[in-house]
Amino acid sequence: MKFIPMTAIAAAVCSALLPVAAQAQGAAPVDELDEVVVSSRVVRDGYEAPTPTSVLGLAEIQANAPSNIANFVNQLPSFAGSNTPSVTTGSVSAGLAGINSLNLRGLSSNALSRTLVLLDGRRVPASVATGLVDINTIPQELVTRVDIVTGGASAAWGSDALAGVVNFTLDKKFTGLKGTAQGTSTTYGDNLGFNFSLTGGTGFADDRGHVILSGEVAHSAGIKGLPRDWYKGYKTLLNPAYTATNGQPRLIVRSNSGYRVATPGLIITAGPLRDTYFGPGGVPGKLNTGSLAGTTGFVGGDWAYADFGRTGDLEAKISRQSVFGRVSFDLTENVEVFAEASYGTSQIYSDAIDQFNLGNLTIRADNPFLPANLAAILLADGQPNYAAGSLNADLPPLAADNTRSLKRYTLGINGGFNVAGKEWTWNAYAQTSRTNIVNKALTTVTSRYRNAIDAVRNSSGSIVCRINADASTTNDDPACVPYNIFGTGTASQPAINYVSGTGELHTELTQDVIAASVQGEPLSSWAGPISVAAGVEHRREKVDSSIDAFSNTNLAVNQYFAGNFRPTIGSYNVNEAFLETVVPLAADQAWAKSLDLNAAVRATDYSASGSVSTWKVGLTYSPIDDITLRATRSRDIRAPSLSELFAVGIAGTSTLLDPFRANASTTLVTVTSGNLGLTPEKADTTGVGIVFKPRFLSGFTASVDYYTIDIKGAIAAFDAPTIVNGCFVGISTLCSGIVRDSTGVITRVNASPFNANSQKARGIDIEASYRKSLDSLNSSWAGNMTLRLFATHYLENFTDFANPASVDTETVGVNTTLGPPNWRYLASLSYDNGPATVSLTGRGLSSGVYSNEYLECTTSCPTSTVAVTTTDNNHIASAFYLDAALSYQVKESTSLFLTVANVLN
Repeated sequence: MKFIPMTAIAAAVCSALLPVAAQAQGAAPVDELDEVVVSSRVVRDGYEAPTPTSVLGLAEIQANAPSNIANFVNQLPSFAGSNTPSVTTGSVSAGLAGINSLNLRGLSSNALSRTLVLLDGRRVPASVATGLVDINTIPQELVTRVDIVTGGASAAWGSDALAGVVNFTLDKKFTGLKGTAQGTSTTYGDNLGFNFSLTGGTGFADDRGHVILSGEVAHSAGIKGLPRDWYKGYKTLLNPAYTATNGQPRLIVRSNSGYRVATPGLIITAGPLRDTYFGPGGVPGKLNTGSLAGTTGFVGGDWAYADFGRTGDLEAKISRQSVFGRVSFDLTENVEVFAEASYGTSQIYSDAIDQFNLGNLTIRADNPFLPANLAAILLADGQPNYAAGSLNADLPPLAADNTRSLKRYTLGINGGFNVAGKEWTWNAYAQTSRTNIVNKALTTVTSRYRNAIDAVRNSSGSIVCRINADASTTNDDPACVPYNIFGTGTASQPAINYVSGTGELHTELTQDVIAASVQGEPLSSWAGPISVAAGVEHRREKVDSSIDAFSNTNLAVNQYFAGNFRPTIGSYNVNEAFLETVVPLAADQAWAKSLDLNAAVRATDYSASGSVSTWKVGLTYSPIDDITLRATRSRDIRAPSLSELFAVGIAGTSTLLDPFRANASTTLVTVTSGNLGLTPEKADTTGVGIVFKPRFLSGFTASVDYYTIDIKGAIAAFDAPTIVNGCFVGISTLCSGIVRDSTGVITRVNASPFNANSQKARGIDIEASYRKSLDSLNSSWAGNMTLRLFATHYLENFTDFANPASVDTETVGVNTTLGPPNWRYLASLSYDNGPATVSLTGRGLSSGVYSNEYLECTTSCPTSTVAVTTTDNNHIASAFYLDAALSYQVKESTSLFLTVANVLN
């Protein structure tokens, strides 16, 4: 066994993000273009596969020294709109805070995944009931390569590979001892963090067996609020001067803008005291609404006081710990058995936002906390109630406190055999996993808050809640404590405790898998051996969840300001079988250096949603050694998630207008639940591309690929009026959600997800790599230079909504969380010479817009509509980031790493 010492260093460098790492290595890097098998079940190089495959090798991963490998992978241009801890800090009710997921092509939503994640070719269990996989659960210290298939791969790998596949490959034969000590800080001294890992591996029984154990502890302190000077209070406001005919834009974009309907204490938004706010200690003041004051917002004046853009955390606080163990043993020269066990847990905390009430509160003139002189003005006005708003600064911000843990156990066997002189390989495994999730929303209880802020004096002169003022009436809540909402620092701690609450969701996800496959070359054509891969898989997915007792008293009522979780309970089984082949059609001909056919088919049977078939046909054609043309056509799927199928039904009474009965008002029961009638989403994926590997420029390879993905039956949720109106205009899929009595009157609507939408995505991927030994250019030069480029040009990401009230949307170029930019790119240049390696990485995105449904104009604007909304600014600037990395091998066993992300800040 080889023991390798570890070294830890610390440094202070002015940059936007500075991880400092010292890593001792016990394994040599693999070439980033090693053979990969994730694009299909048949071994092919990433550039040679018919489906484009990008490969990140160990050298690239180590050179960047990422504190989390998901952050590194998400920098690739083919990913857009992925959930990261920075993006999900405000995702309290969805329970996604802290998730680090992957979103190829921007085709997933913020909760649902269309990207399949594999670990050594085996499906990684979901981290939430919607199907997203948290990459934090991957044993990152052992990752030696990441393969990204940027195209449909369901025929080879199964459901969720609609947009593509990401496979993390582990070093399963690591020998020695290695460790990493990493510290992180920003230029501003926040988001302090560390990452410690230790990995050991050794052979035993004369190297017939091998054992590996790896552990990791990581922590990031997060960034409270938004303490950055680049925040200028930009907001999109309703133009107060707009009319339908005066040619002005309906929306205006301004910096230094605040809300007129909420302040940290309280602001009165109507009546003779409009714009009167209550500050520290309850002292009243008049809000300076500056210019362009509308009904909800204004520019200048006291904008910073009336703005809550800084209250949510910029980065969540995250702690994670993991341990991974693997034991393998060669039973014979051709048969190996192995066992793996892993445990990972993460804890995430983030403040999301103030618990705001934007002008939707009601105060009364007889509230004893209201100063007497102001109460007299309201009483003289003669109105009993007045609208008001508050950011509730005396309350803690709305916060997410989530814990996720994953236990995974795998037993497997693989080997090879010879039949009629033909070599075959085979493998089989059984895997079980348990994911336990605790989502907590630290929030307020809506009914208690409303009762507590409505205070009066009782007959004895004491301030009490109005519901407790008269002992002769029903005493709704004897525990009610009056809450002084007029100002900051005015609410008592007992009142804060009374209105505060915690919504909780406890979920256990279970995944059990048994699978086997075989690969070989049983036959040969005139052009070479025919490769075949086949396999079967049985999988069981199960969810069981429960919510806090208070929420469970009435599922039809949202008890909290946010975090009103609902349980999901159910399970389904999947049986699958696949067959794939690569058939050489020509080789070493005058017209073809090579021509290969790649075809695959998979039959899948879901106990919940029926049977479906997926397939793929691909061709690779090299007329000469320098050029390869490739094309694929495939049918891919995403099966309904556990939450879409099994969300527990919540019944409530509502009233709507029935267009089938001349818009007669109808009172009915609305049941919001999952839908067991859902079927898998289906996508037809086409890709064509060219690979250029010129012999006159040794070490250079480039590829350009065009893709189009057409999704039918995309799953989306609908409310009761949308279902009824959609059915009326001919969307037959929605009609199944309507229940009528014998007279034709609607008695119930099942407000559930339906296979009703469609979506289309198109784009172009560009990838190039060049490696050159400098002494080949000049004998006095030393070292190697490596250049790598990734770029994606998104052409279309269009959703055709079944909802008749929705506007069909094109999201390409929307540089918000709603869509991918027109261009994303990443280019890296590295130089290695002996013990030192230095690299620079530039990454960025093109300029874009706030919405493709906006029309930018300042004068002579047409009348604004829902489909075409006028605005005076629909431009979001491009962005460019520069990263730098330096590594130095102190001695054979120890290397130091220094990486600076976002050098230009």
